[in-house]
Amino acid sequence: MLLNAGLFHNTFSQLCFDLGQPAFGSSANISLTGSKFRVADIEPELINEADIVIDHGTAKYANQEGVSSSIIDFRDFTVVRYGCCFDRIEEIFKKRFSIQLRPKK
Repeated sequence: MLLNAGLFHNTFSQLCFDLGQPAFGSSANISLTGSKFRVADIEPELINEADIVIDHGTAKYANQEGVSSSIIDFRDFTVVRYGCCFDRIEEIFKKRFSIQLRPKK
């Protein structure tokens, strides 16, 4: 589930829904190789497997560390993955909802 993914994502999803066609998106990285923030950085063997590749420019949260999104388990608010913008996410949980995120056990 992507939250606040943007106009392109919303429009593409609606188009697929209207056409009754499923869509599957990939993080476009081989396990343990870090996130890819530009199409040019995706390994050719992955590009060759895709039905369509949309070059929408450099990802909004591209970073030198190759850190991907943060993942929170909403069942108990444990942190599954400390990722991009985690400090801001943690701050919002605390200030707006009085929820203290917990480290993964």
